[in-house]
Amino acid sequence: MRKPTVYAPIFDLGLKKTAILDNVIHCSYSQRLNGLSTATITIPADDPKTVWMRPLHYVELWDNGIRIDLFRILPKETKRDPNGETITYELEHVLATLMDSVLYGYHEIGGTGTYTQDVLSYILSQQNQENWILDAVEFNRQFQYSWENENLLGALFSVPRPFDEDFIWSWDTLTHPWKLHLKQMNPDLLGEIRYRSNLREVERIEDPTYLCTRLYALGMGEGVNQLSIRNINPTGEDYIDSDTIGTYGTVSKIWVDRRYESEETLFEAAKAQLEEMKHPKVEFRVRAADLQQITNLEFARQIYSR
Repeated sequence: MRKPTVYAPIFDLGLKKTAILDNVIHCSYSQRLNGLSTATITIPADDPKTVWMRPLHYVELWDNGIRIDLFRILPKETKRDPNGETITYELEHVLATLMDSVLYGYHEIGGTGTYTQDVLSYILSQQNQENWILDAVEFNRQFQYSWENENLLGALFSVPRPFDEDFIWSWDTLTHPWKLHLKQMNPDLLGEIRYRSNLREVERIEDPTYLCTRLYALGMGEGVNQLSIRNINPTGEDYIDSDTIGTYGTVSKIWVDRRYESEETLFEAAKAQLEEMKHPKVEFRVRAADLQQITNLEFARQIYSR
């Protein structure tokens, strides 16, 4: 692993800057679309700044002049080898602070007249401390939701799952409270990986394990009283078929999510679920070079701006 040029200010729980790490040995980070990004940072064990690297305090990562994001400190691991003793800290994106607050008991919201922004605002209103506020929301659905003893991050991530459009969670952590956005996926080119340029390795994995062309959908309740899509389905059936039956045959699966109490919401969610399952899952694993480190040209590295 290369030794990066990392600028890493440390902040306490009140977001007051306490120190700057200036002797980083290794740093790596994984940025996940619609998920929780993580990072690791390694410094010498005798670095006097270790006193400020306290659990759940914050680290702002900058890599060669580019702000990666704001993370909070998790476990640390001390290691001794012939080169000396080091400490490696695991970091998680500050979006994880939403896991510190919960929807205790049973909560239900949504339906006609209650829109996506209303649902998200309700979830964020349950924070122990107002770390996050809602900003841009580019969806205006009226789905009904229910949760029971769920952390706020899990509840938030569940809101766009029934959507039949691609979405992206984004945020702004430059100022506090941090701003959260739910936007439509941007179709514009943000960067590229090209053969004989920055492509190092590409691997394609095709897995039909979760393939489904006929999906039975069930919501709240038990037995004969369990919510189904029969009454709202134009075919009058308890299932919906995909347009790939002719290709893969009839592969049936049962999908149960008792959080759904509305036929309309269950039906829309089932269609979105089937859309994801109607083809074998294809996964690409790609390794690429960061040409900006070599060329020092901005276009050589494109980072999606949150």
